[in-house]
Amino acid sequence: MLSTLDLPGRKAAVSHKKKMFTVINGDGAEPRPENHHQNLLETVHEIERLVVAGQLRTGQSLASEFTPIERAFATEQMFRDGFEEEILVKVLVP
Repeated sequence: MLSTLDLPGRKAAVSHKKKMFTVINGDGAEPRPENHHQNLLETVHEIERLVVAGQLRTGQSLASEFTPIERAFATEQMFRDGFEEEILVKVLVP
């Protein structure tokens, strides 16, 4: 579906199609695998399970493999799941 957007002196067509973005490798070398988001989410849940079980070092080990954008995703997800800032710093900050 296209509509027009009034801009000073001209009209531009604007698409209202939904777009999907994916987390990609920060160095720009290549896109992540198609199921990367699901794998990342599963890793975050595993880290959460380890933290609840008191195994912070194992959680830190898993988190150490994250890229900066993956770490940001994990932080947001863990905040949403009720983890305190102090725990997030201990586990996710390299």
